[in-house]
Amino acid sequence: TQSTWGDHQLHMSLLLLPFNVLCGGVLYLVGRKPLLNGVATISSLVAAICLLGANFALSSSLFYILVTLSIGVWSAQRCVLPGITGGIACGKSSVDKMLIEKGWTIIDTDDIAARLVRPGSPALQKIVDTFGNSILRSDGTLDREMLGSMIFPSSQLRRKLNAILHWRIGRDILLSIVKLKLVRMKSKVVLDAPLLLESFVLRLICRPVILIEVPEAVQVERLTKRNHLGRQDAIDRIRAQMPSWRRRELADIVIDNSGTFEDLQRHAEALHSQLISSVDGIL
Repeated sequence: TQSTWGDHQLHMSLLLLPFNVLCGGVLYLVGRKPLLNGVATISSLVAAICLLGANFALSSSLFYILVTLSIGVWSAQRCVLPGITGGIACGKSSVDKMLIEKGWTIIDTDDIAARLVRPGSPALQKIVDTFGNSILRSDGTLDREMLGSMIFPSSQLRRKLNAILHWRIGRDILLSIVKLKLVRMKSKVVLDAPLLLESFVLRLICRPVILIEVPEAVQVERLTKRNHLGRQDAIDRIRAQMPSWRRRELADIVIDNSGTFEDLQRHAEALHSQLISSVDGIL
């Protein structure tokens, strides 16, 4: 009977192992968050009690706790990465290209979203079921401009689209980070996410957050030329996103991209140096 009880306790401690690793990561990412830290501490204590109940020595139990939490902390440290964000038509892609030339790997959420809505994909089918066949081109691909014209004036329709895409995009972002940072052990990785500051999880793992911004008048001009939108359509798309003043409050680094291409290159060069320092600091 005692052996059965000990086996039961050992199995419980093993089941708690991934949770303890996760708690270690939470402890690193959230810093001073009493509730989350309390959950991590209680989990560790439960695992220690289980191990002691399975006749493990106190030193072995403590070693188990330290190792599992340390693995979580190390994994979280490895997964922290710089994040680039900004409103529509602010020039994030231009900064991405300049960083790629410096040897950085970019996780681009727009590319992830494009892959998710390829013809035949579950996400595209769900979008068609929700918004109708009019958002499809004749070749079966998603007409992004048509969909955009439908959702940007309506917060309700945007919420419906976000409910379809956001969790899938978030899943693929996290898988990409794990693949690049933990499996391939790359250090020079940057996340480009227009909605980074709207996501609690992305704000936790992105350090520093780099905001690329331009005045609204410049955004409107660029959108009307690039996307062939009317002025009001361009304004609706810009104002459907988080206000620029709120982004500036949340960002660590702000780059004004309203100047010349040469100005942006100088900003990108300085950013590269800052990111190298931040990566060295994390690692």
